[in-house]
Amino acid sequence: MSKTITIRNTKGIKKLHFTFPERRGVYLLVGPNGTGKTTLLICMDRICNSYAFARGFSHPKNITGYDEYQNATIQYDVDNVCVLFRKKQYKWAPSPWKGNGELLDAFGYTGSIFIKADSKRIDATADEIERGTTQAADPVLVRTLNQIFETSKYDNLKKLKVTHGRGKPSSYFNVIKDGRFYYTEKRFSTGEIAILRLIENVELACNGSLVLLDEAEMALHPRVQVNLLNYLKEKAQEKNLTIFISTHSPTLIKSTNEKDIMLLESDSRGNIEVCTPCYPARALGGIDYEESKIFDYVFFVEDDMARLFLKRMVYRYGTIAPCHSTALTSIIPVGGFCQTANLAVVTNNQLFGHSKVFALVDSDAFDDLDQKPDFTELLNRHREIIKDLSVTPEVKFIEILSSADESLKLNFRNRMHCEIPTILNSVEYRNCSSTNNRKLAKRRFEVFINKCISFSGDSEETVKTDLINMLVDTLPDGDVQHLLGPIFNCH
Repeated sequence: MSKTITIRNTKGIKKLHFTFPERRGVYLLVGPNGTGKTTLLICMDRICNSYAFARGFSHPKNITGYDEYQNATIQYDVDNVCVLFRKKQYKWAPSPWKGNGELLDAFGYTGSIFIKADSKRIDATADEIERGTTQAADPVLVRTLNQIFETSKYDNLKKLKVTHGRGKPSSYFNVIKDGRFYYTEKRFSTGEIAILRLIENVELACNGSLVLLDEAEMALHPRVQVNLLNYLKEKAQEKNLTIFISTHSPTLIKSTNEKDIMLLESDSRGNIEVCTPCYPARALGGIDYEESKIFDYVFFVEDDMARLFLKRMVYRYGTIAPCHSTALTSIIPVGGFCQTANLAVVTNNQLFGHSKVFALVDSDAFDDLDQKPDFTELLNRHREIIKDLSVTPEVKFIEILSSADESLKLNFRNRMHCEIPTILNSVEYRNCSSTNNRKLAKRRFEVFINKCISFSGDSEETVKTDLINMLVDTLPDGDVQHLLGPIFNCH
């Protein structure tokens, strides 16, 4: 079932088209300020809350003669059946008028909870505390607060009931007992109040509800943010909730799977595109990428030849599997298959969040494993990290050049201004010798590079990169998928 919201001409948004995920769970709405995250949450809230627009899109009282929503439309679609809201003089009116509630019900949510991370709570006066009566706090609330904040101080949490006279409802305040004294929630930190309010609402939410959090990380320590996220994931599964969190938090982003991140980006015309799945590193690019230095995949390889080979393979894989094209990768040459494997294992133990670390070592490292005890031990303990690059790059490149078809010969000639057969028949190439197949291939490839430099006039780095890209592009798509498919699809 397709369920969408299309927002037009609202709060600086020319157009934003959002498709709801089919799976219930916790999702992050990320992106720079002004891309419509809060506006989208307000529109989501309207599915179950008829007062959402009146509260979320209020008109400034000090501005007369102008209504910023006069051209705005909010459209809700379920399987191509839609209801459209427009702003009239005093309220938002749906079209069609009849049956719009039934269509919104078709979104399948039993209710919605919209929680903002603010600290606006009524405080209790000293006199009220003296005449109020304390009650035991909900044990679930106590346990959850202690878990999220990694403390035991909420063992002393109580509910303070304050009556206001006949016919008036009582007020309830959260208080903590400290010795003979109580202090109210007004003295809690902003983060504590936000989390307390959130937990109370989530615990009361009906199964199948829509929960919307605007900047849930506000005033929270990074570790508390992770604990909160884990709590919400548990509750989403337990109560079949769909939870959307608007956030700028690098901690939350780095702790979330790319399938659960929705990046809102604005184009030059004011249209907002929703990119999902979105790898954390791309999401952080608009927030603090320069500070976070976070990569989705970190690959350790043996040398620069392997780095250039893998870099082009990753590029090709992105064209074959576009859902992974937003992944940010770091490819680091180390200098030996055993050292490469070991550094990957150490780094994997140190990295935080969802960065995935692999050692992609040349194929010849897997030959004669009986003669390589240190590498074999690492391999046996960390097969999920240590992978076969599938080729020994120099050997593979010489094979391709030696059996080049007419298409490759033409591309080589146009780019390098020389002929492949000319180099193969040159004295320098024929004089290369070694009993080690890899060393022989490496020497021959160096001849190719030097000849190309002399004919093209380009630098060694440019020639090597262009030549390797050209050779990798001759490999079948199946080879690319065989190498990188299992890596990019592992979770």
